[in-house]
Amino acid sequence: MTKKEFLDGIREKLKGLPPNDIDRSLGFYEELIQDVMEDGISEEKAVESLGSIDEIAEQILSETSIPITQKPEKRNFKPLEIVLIILGFPLWLPLVMTVFILILAFYICACSILFSLYAVDFSLAATALFSLFSTFKFLFSGDILQSCGFLGTALVCGGLAILTFLGLNAVVKFFVILSKKLFDKIFKSRRNGK
Repeated sequence: MTKKEFLDGIREKLKGLPPNDIDRSLGFYEELIQDVMEDGISEEKAVESLGSIDEIAEQILSETSIPITQKPEKRNFKPLEIVLIILGFPLWLPLVMTVFILILAFYICACSILFSLYAVDFSLAATALFSLFSTFKFLFSGDILQSCGFLGTALVCGGLAILTFLGLNAVVKFFVILSKKLFDKIFKSRRNGK
């Protein structure tokens, strides 16, 4: 095992500690490895001589006075709070439902707009294909001018279809990422009790 793998393994085991404590411990072991290597021992053997990552991590954690993870205290509601929640039900339930319905309406509108824009994109692509077929039809019938007109229409509509498709995909990707961040934030705050 290399020095970097060794130190990364210890860092992974010490995730719950403050960054300063982790850096101090890693600096100590990095210096210890360097000292052993200066005596002519290879990096792998120097790392091996220190012991396993689990043992070192346990030793560091036992020497640390800061608790790693604190379990959140379970909140017990007082009788007065329960009564207020029940009495406030006619007020807070409609507000919660309104917020939920507004968010749902926003998503339905956004999805409808995106669906409509994809329909426009499909229409542009279909127009480009039909114009391309018409180009060959008029070309073989000898009408060069009509053929050139349809070829121009096919190129313009095809280009617009490609650009629109790429733009819509970027918008959909942004919309999905934004939605994911929003829902993560909402549910994370609910889990933390904020």
